[in-house]
Amino acid sequence: MIFHKKTWPWVVSILLHVALLAGIGLWALDRYEKEGDAAKGGGGSGSAVQEPTAADVKRDMEYHNQRVAKLSGEEKLRELQERLDDLDAVSFRNVKGAAGFVESVAGVKRDRWYRPNPSATGTFQSDSATLYDITQRVKDGKTIYEYTLVDAEGRTVKADIPARQMTPDQLRAFTVFEISRRNPKLRYLIDTALKIGENMVREDDGRKGAGDPALRSRYAGRSRVGLGPE
Repeated sequence: MIFHKKTWPWVVSILLHVALLAGIGLWALDRYEKEGDAAKGGGGSGSAVQEPTAADVKRDMEYHNQRVAKLSGEEKLRELQERLDDLDAVSFRNVKGAAGFVESVAGVKRDRWYRPNPSATGTFQSDSATLYDITQRVKDGKTIYEYTLVDAEGRTVKADIPARQMTPDQLRAFTVFEISRRNPKLRYLIDTALKIGENMVREDDGRKGAGDPALRSRYAGRSRVGLGPE
């Protein structure tokens, strides 16, 4: 496997949680913009809509973080799916603008790639790898889930997990990626969630193993690895 099972699966276990938080922040900011536009266009003497500050958004997301943390994985997936109609009502411009604001509040790093970089060369660095996609295929009559991981320079590696080894969290993450293939706005939201999640976990002092030089040399230059138990 590319990472020890205790350190790698963070990315799927928190994906739905962070995606839901990012979505809540995005929809809240979109509502603010629409209310602001209405206030400007109304010509009335009512109070102007005040622009939310980073502190406002952070406080709001902390509140929702506590609420979302109490939901089961299935409940998180259901709420995210129920909010897709709200997402459809948001313009792509607002999706990008709000996502960027939420990312800045969350302290997302701007000095790394979060998607494949066609121009990237050199050796894949497992210590900076994060999830980009999960797809499904059949191999020798058996269902395989294929993960695409991307490192800080945009280099990619493919990793396979047999269906029998997929956890409920991993299967729900796959479902979200499948839905996002038909919904570019959701894909943008998922990208934001992955950035925020990656940033959260890399700040966690308790994370072990992913930066081990032995792991970097062991998987250097490989284009496909397994994620199952050794």
